[in-house]
Amino acid sequence: MSERNDQIIYKDEEIDLFELGKKVWKYKKYIFLTTGAASLAAGLYVFVATPLYKATALVETGYYKNDNGEEILIANTADNVQKLTIKYIDLLKGIEGLDYKVEKISEVKNNKKFFDIEVVAKSNDTAVKQINKMVDALASEHQNAINAYIELKKVQLANIERQINFLKNNVIVEKQQQIEYIKSTQIPRIDRQITYMKDATIPAARREISAIDDISIPSVRKNIELNTQRLKKYEAELEKLRTNKNVGASENIILRQMMEQGIYSQISNLEQSIIAFEQQKQVLLTKSKPDAQNRLDRLVSVELENMQVEKDTIVNDKLPSLQRELVNLQTEELNKLLDQRSLVELALKPYNYQNTQIVSDIVISNNPVKPKKMIIIVIVFLSSLMLSIFGVLVCDSIKNRINKNKREG
Repeated sequence: MSERNDQIIYKDEEIDLFELGKKVWKYKKYIFLTTGAASLAAGLYVFVATPLYKATALVETGYYKNDNGEEILIANTADNVQKLTIKYIDLLKGIEGLDYKVEKISEVKNNKKFFDIEVVAKSNDTAVKQINKMVDALASEHQNAINAYIELKKVQLANIERQINFLKNNVIVEKQQQIEYIKSTQIPRIDRQITYMKDATIPAARREISAIDDISIPSVRKNIELNTQRLKKYEAELEKLRTNKNVGASENIILRQMMEQGIYSQISNLEQSIIAFEQQKQVLLTKSKPDAQNRLDRLVSVELENMQVEKDTIVNDKLPSLQRELVNLQTEELNKLLDQRSLVELALKPYNYQNTQIVSDIVISNNPVKPKKMIIIVIVFLSSLMLSIFGVLVCDSIKNRINKNKREG
């Protein structure tokens, strides 16, 4: 008995597809009406719903190039994406009446310079206009950085120009003037001094020594000799007076005394004169001549040699050094500044900096991207069909259960 009941229950629980098909066909009118009504409603919705068009833009973050030619981004692309997302997506959520919607702002994979903006709107023009507005606002912020970069380069260029002008008109000119002064003035002046030393000063010193040897000393010696002879003469006369015995009268004695006093006076004067000449001779021999000789030696071995050394130093060291410095200024230093100027001028070329901008054209959809009419209609059709079939099966099952309970009761 138990096995039979189990078989009956199992049989009741079996699904007979044929029976299901019959039941579906039985209620086909309701199914078709329900499905048709839902599909019609979906069709009306997609017909009256506002079509939305999509525009997509690839945006390149602005940059400028450094002295090594490397691109330096004005702002980090991730920061740009975050800023735009907050401003145009997060803060606009729930706001009604907008004729556009920013769907997505995202970085381009494997390229830190680019990011995408995707906007849907009631028309392509509106979507494109909104993208341009977003990018223009961002570019306006970034333009300040571009202007600062340009201004910095202009200041650098002005400084380099001043350095070049100062180098050309002051440093180089001053160095040329130093070289010209040495060539035209300093070296000729030393040459004249050397010539004058050789032709005038040294011969004069030699003549001074010769004058001492040939004139002054012989003259003093001669004066000494003459005064000595005169002294001897006066001494002989004095001796003669002393030995003269013929003087007897008093007047003769007085006369002799007067004559002796005169001779004594002459002798004294001559002796003083001889002493003076001897002293003069000693001065000439021990001072004047050595001093003149020392002066001559100093002129020849010191002053003249110093002049020659000074000239040699100028000609062989100072002048070549100045000329090398001049060549260095005219080549290396000037070329270095000219190269720096070229780099800055190059940096100011428009292709070495760029503001944030849209790359190429904005991609627009020729057909609306929302609502997706066919997909909506198909989904509504299939959904309503399945629900209506499920509904009639459930209703039929309930109806059969009620009738069965009535028969059993």
